Amino acid sequence: MSFADRLKEYRRDRGFSQEDLADQLDVSRQAIGKWEQGQSYPEVEKLLALCEVLHVSMDALMADELPEACRAPITTPAESILILAENGINLVRCVNIMCSQPYKSRKGPKYALFGISGYTPFWGPHNNLLGWYADEPSVQQEIRAIREAMRRGESDYTLQYNAKVRRRFGRIEIIENQS
Repeated sequence: MSFADRLKEYRRDRGFSQEDLADQLDVSRQAIGKWEQGQSYPEVEKLLALCEVLHVSMDALMADELPEACRAPITTPAESILILAENGINLVRCVNIMCSQPYKSRKGPKYALFGISGYTPFWGPHNNLLGWYADEPSVQQEIRAIREAMRRGESDYTLQYNAKVRRRFGRIEIIENQS
């Protein structure tokens, strides 16, 4: 099932019309229609807001469209690892990680990396934003490094390949790439 199909299904299941969802996200009803027809994707901020409004995890909404390297499960002896998020403030205890589908943005990041702090049967994984990435090799390097740290049983990890970003006029722009 595609992102467009899932979005439509979750919207209807939650009792939202396209207009209701558009109001919640501060976008036009036409934008919702284009997303549901597969003509375009929401920007990063809107995608995160969609997950919050629809009470659905990012992977539940995007699962089939994630790059294969971002979908592979972690099979490690470590139960969790503590990761300092890109904002330098939030510490996230992660039992798994996942990355977003590629975003279509000229100045913004192409991927977001999420730490999964736990699971509930109804809501699914609890996702926490860890960092933003300029390209697929950077996010894949980070995923490999985190998985290796977990395999070694390390208790914490510091992001190494994330891009420095700033929020400007409601958009996220890369100001410096760490890698």
